[in-house]
Amino acid sequence: MRNKLNEKLLVLANAQERMTYVSDIMEQWDNSQFNAEKIAYESINLADSVLNMSKEGYRLSLLLEECCKEMSMGTSADKYLRMTAFLEEIKSLFQNISEATTVENEICHQMEEEIANQRELQENIKSTLSQIGESLDVSVASTELILSEL
Repeated sequence: MRNKLNEKLLVLANAQERMTYVSDIMEQWDNSQFNAEKIAYESINLADSVLNMSKEGYRLSLLLEECCKEMSMGTSADKYLRMTAFLEEIKSLFQNISEATTVENEICHQMEEEIANQRELQENIKSTLSQIGESLDVSVASTELILSEL
C-alpha cells in the first residue's frame, strides 16, 4: 500500500511540475496578448490618422481646383485642361487612399475584437488551470497525510 501511495505521490508531483510549466507558458501568452492589444490599438490610431490626412488632402485638392477655375480666365485652354486632369488624378488618389484606409480601419477594429475574445478565452483557461492546480495541491497534501499515518 505504501509503495502504491508513493507512486501516486510521484505522479501528482509530476503533475504539479507540469502545472508550473503551463503557468509559465500562460504568463508568456499573457505578455504576447498585451503586445497584440497594443499593436492593434496603434494600428487603429494610425489608420484613423491616415484617413483624416487623406480627407484633408482631398478637401485641399477641391480648393485648389476651385482656385484654378477662377484663374483659368487668363490661361490657355490647353493649360487649364492639363491642370484639371492633374487635379482629378490627385482627387482620385486621395479618394483611393481614403477608401483603402477605411477598409484597413475596419480590419483593425475586427482584429481588436478578436484579441478581446482571445483575452476572455485566456482568462477562462487561467481560471480552470488554477482550479486544477488547487486540486493537485489538495491531492498531494492528502496523499502525504495518508502516507504519514501509515
